[in-house]
Amino acid sequence: MVYLYYFFLLRFILVHRLKPCSASSCEPVYHIPISIVKCRFWNGSVSFRTTLITLIIFLCLVAFYSFIPRDNQVEDQNVAEKVGQFYGLNKRLIQKIQVIFPRSQYFDKEAQKDLIQQSYTLVRFSQNNWRLINPIVVDADKRKVDRLLSDLLEKRIKRRIEVTSLLEYGLDDPTVKISLFTQDGSTKTFLIGKKTVNYSIYAKEKLDSKIMLIESSIIRDYSKSPDDLRNLMSHNVSQSKDSRKRVFDFQRAETTQIDILSTDLEIVLRKQPDGNWQMTEPNKSIVAQPMVEDLLFFADALKGTEVQNLKGLPKAKIRVRFYTKEAEPTVLILHHTKDNNEVYAKTRDKETMFRIDDHLLKLIRQIR
Repeated sequence: MVYLYYFFLLRFILVHRLKPCSASSCEPVYHIPISIVKCRFWNGSVSFRTTLITLIIFLCLVAFYSFIPRDNQVEDQNVAEKVGQFYGLNKRLIQKIQVIFPRSQYFDKEAQKDLIQQSYTLVRFSQNNWRLINPIVVDADKRKVDRLLSDLLEKRIKRRIEVTSLLEYGLDDPTVKISLFTQDGSTKTFLIGKKTVNYSIYAKEKLDSKIMLIESSIIRDYSKSPDDLRNLMSHNVSQSKDSRKRVFDFQRAETTQIDILSTDLEIVLRKQPDGNWQMTEPNKSIVAQPMVEDLLFFADALKGTEVQNLKGLPKAKIRVRFYTKEAEPTVLILHHTKDNNEVYAKTRDKETMFRIDDHLLKLIRQIR
């Protein structure tokens, strides 16, 4: 439509820039303007210079419309990759999912009536098992968690847009924040903003300079309650058959230092005055805060099955010391096979040995 407008504008300029034609075949301007244009143009009334200038102006206007960004947006055309593919996320390597609803009001107030705006956190504690650790601690249904991950990672990126401000897209104060933590300690956080046309919604990976359009169903996909995610079968079985016992007690919230000691390595983690954790040995560096928090959480909630026969225990050993304001630290001793298929735990001051799952050991290895 814009090109058509410019075409008629050019014709208007041509008609009204021409002088009256002396040819007898020409009708008055107000009767048949098209014949006037033809006559005057072909009779030479329009100079070549005038025509050339007008044509150049027209082409410049077309170029301006075609190539200058509109509404401060620069679009990536033909983006058809899925979210997981584009950001290099493999569902099998994700260890933790954190979903936060920071807003009390959703942009779409009508749709908000049916939404459950509750924040929650899921952690993988073995290859095929997930656990809900916030707002309650309970085993999660693996199939439901897999579907939850697919709902984000399998969504296609309809379009990527470079913008100057996040405000008008609802991404400065997003509706949902979805953080995915991987085995290598990296994190991808996706911000979900306002809905737009064609069942789309604005979204952005926190560190990406561009925003994207994905399916708006992402809001409903991640609006879950604990009952939507918990493993009801496992819960019912555990009520009657779970014979596991708590391995040890320590003050998780009061912990100020963690030492991880093995035959080949010593790691020291210290809590800083601002509440963040820092590695001081073997070298000083920043450590991923969620990783340390998970380590403390799973150590505090550690349960196992008591082992009667202590013969043939694996020789590989890791000591973990948890320091608080108390004079003596709480010491947890882990025995494990080389392939980590068998993991045992005991405390320094008790002889009782427990068979535990390998999740705590995996967290320790990630920190190493």
